[in-house]
Amino acid sequence: MNISLVLQAFLLSIIAVLATSILHYESVHRLDLLARRPASRRHFLMLLIICGIIAVHLADIFFYSLIYRFAIDVLHIGSISSATITSPMEMFYFAAETYSSLGQGDLLPTGAIRIISSISSLNGLLLLAWSGSFLYALAHRPLASDEQ
Repeated sequence: MNISLVLQAFLLSIIAVLATSILHYESVHRLDLLARRPASRRHFLMLLIICGIIAVHLADIFFYSLIYRFAIDVLHIGSISSATITSPMEMFYFAAETYSSLGQGDLLPTGAIRIISSISSLNGLLLLAWSGSFLYALAHRPLASDEQ
């Protein structure tokens, strides 16, 4: 594998990790501020926060799908075998599969984008764990009315 292609893949991976981490941090911070507001409908608020967390992960996955499309179509540093990815939905599916470490195996990265997909899995695991720990802490936080 050409070292230039590998460096491009690492650079794209760093950009993706930084972008998704910043998005995730800002989103979790704002959801935490929302959760700290006194609310009479705690159950509704928790559902709203869970929907917010899911939306953040979907945005992360969408960003990765754009990274893959750019890597394949513009930089030509790899491809995805076992299928011809023609629609944005198929690219989103591949990005979700790698981000969540699901790995169905029906789509396989080839070339330097294997580096991006490997780092995507690591990044996705960390961000999913971060979301889980946030929700766990939130569920066990005393209500604002209980603290007084």
